[in-house]
Amino acid sequence: MPEKGGLPEELLQNTDMITPNEHETYLLTGIQADNFDNLIRNANYYFNDGIKQVIITLGARGSFYMNANGENGIVPIIDSKVVDTTAAGDTFIGAMATRLNHDMSNLKESMEYATAASSITVSRNGAQPSIPSESEVLVVLGRNMEVFNNAKNQLVKH
Repeated sequence: MPEKGGLPEELLQNTDMITPNEHETYLLTGIQADNFDNLIRNANYYFNDGIKQVIITLGARGSFYMNANGENGIVPIIDSKVVDTTAAGDTFIGAMATRLNHDMSNLKESMEYATAASSITVSRNGAQPSIPSESEVLVVLGRNMEVFNNAKNQLVKH
């Protein structure tokens, strides 16, 4: 992972979305991802580089999103028994990409789907064997929509 300021300007100018985790964003921006105001500050750092959409994954605290127009929020986790976090982030990004519209108009819904996928992944051992099927994700998503519908833009401390 590059240090702060370590991403080439040419790459940033051709990036529509950035999806660091909380540790990676700190390395890139020098700003902790420990509260909502700092998440906004992190997002603004990326917007200043021309990136239009920011997602910061926060582990047990969920994930934060913000676009250059100021729309933002927190997508909470779905509680599950954590066995192995290997592949959780990759599953999140891959699952989200399978649902995301080209114009990113359904970002929050895509993140909810990705959260359901990751909640399954962390409940299993290993990397590739832990990645769920679409049908498994849809079942978990259906059972947990109230988690997302009742969510507020606040970080939960774990």
